Amino acid sequence: MDNKEVVSSTSKKNAFATWVEIIKTCNTSVDLNNLGPFSKFLLIVRACVLQLSINAGLIGLILAIVKYGYDKIHWGDFGIAFIGIILAHISNNMINDFFDMLQKVDEPEYVRPMYAPHPVLSGIISKKKFVLLIFLVNIIDLLIGIYFFLKYGWIIALFAGLGFFISFFYVAPPLRLKHIGLGEIGVMIVWGPLMIGGIYLVSAGTIDKFALIGSIPYGLIVGAMLFGKHIDKIEFDRAKGIHTLPVILGEKNARRAVQFLLILFVLVTILFGWYYKLWWMFLIILSFKRLWFVLKILNEPKPEKPPEGFVIWPLWFVAFVFYYIKLAGFLFFIGLLLSAFFPLQNYF
Repeated sequence: MDNKEVVSSTSKKNAFATWVEIIKTCNTSVDLNNLGPFSKFLLIVRACVLQLSINAGLIGLILAIVKYGYDKIHWGDFGIAFIGIILAHISNNMINDFFDMLQKVDEPEYVRPMYAPHPVLSGIISKKKFVLLIFLVNIIDLLIGIYFFLKYGWIIALFAGLGFFISFFYVAPPLRLKHIGLGEIGVMIVWGPLMIGGIYLVSAGTIDKFALIGSIPYGLIVGAMLFGKHIDKIEFDRAKGIHTLPVILGEKNARRAVQFLLILFVLVTILFGWYYKLWWMFLIILSFKRLWFVLKILNEPKPEKPPEGFVIWPLWFVAFVFYYIKLAGFLFFIGLLLSAFFPLQNYF
């Protein structure tokens, strides 16, 4: 093997390691000027949080399989809608970064540039190209929306339209939902009933209360994670006049609210499993030990300094909330999956 082949092989390995690092941490240890195009793209779209929408899409699909069976699924429509919600999440991330930049929220002393580079302010992409990328992503999503509107009518337009409305006006004027204490609620609605319900609708060809109830637990834990992040940013947001729910409630009450959301997630999951005789949903009890640990963390204020090796400071609570929901979300999904393919209704 000559020197060129060795360099090429090493470069590919380094690039892959960089992609994994970005997806895991929202950041990279590589100098931004030395990043490849795909690495820059992952940072621009905040690929590290897209798993939230991937999970929502898969939950919507599995709920449809549980209710109607594998052979009744509209697989082509699911695939198109799945791409649509990922693009919608990408659009949401970029629109948030764009308007926070215009309104001078994302400045060097604010939290966002501290734990991850801002696409434009860090120089990864120009403002003009960033706007163009936002436009292109939304055009593709609009075409997907038109396709589903022609097939399913106003019901799918309601799901997509409400989702876009909440996502766009999350930070965009004049509503700026995040600034008036409605951002956390909006996120729970989008990643719960709207996203999961929308995927269920195109996968099964209909929507019903089974899907809407089944979407609530995931919406709660996504909301809990955002709540945790906003607690971490409470002083920064208060200084900029951004009235997230934690700013309105105060840190102690906000920590109690996150505890409530996590406990409510468990209760709704168990009640959902009991009501529909989906006994595999009781696997959620395997998360109780980790839940107790995270609830205890939420009992105490944020420490003055990060522990050694804690890489996403000044974020704190969101890391522990995410630590819980990684396990809880996995158990919730596995419970649905087993309910779809190995139902226990006939045994209990």
